[in-house]
Amino acid sequence: MKEEIARQWDVGEIGSITPLGGGSINGAFRVEAGAGSFHLRVYRDAQRQTVEREHAAIALALAVGIPTPPIIGTQQVGTIGRVGGQW
Repeated sequence: MKEEIARQWDVGEIGSITPLGGGSINGAFRVEAGAGSFHLRVYRDAQRQTVEREHAAIALALAVGIPTPPIIGTQQVGTIGRVGGQW
């Protein structure tokens, strides 16, 4: 998983990945990397549109000043990556 994350997001060397409890809809991990600590959400829904809708809602919230963690762009174009075959 470390290699997949490092290939897709420019966050520096991955130190640790810790699964977070809960999350009936998505898997969640705390990623400690050279650039800081990050929350990685792995969607259990195989539909990319689900992820796109959520990312659009987060962008809207940020645009109108609602405090929310920003989404990190991938090294390719966009914000959605694949880890372990999941979005």
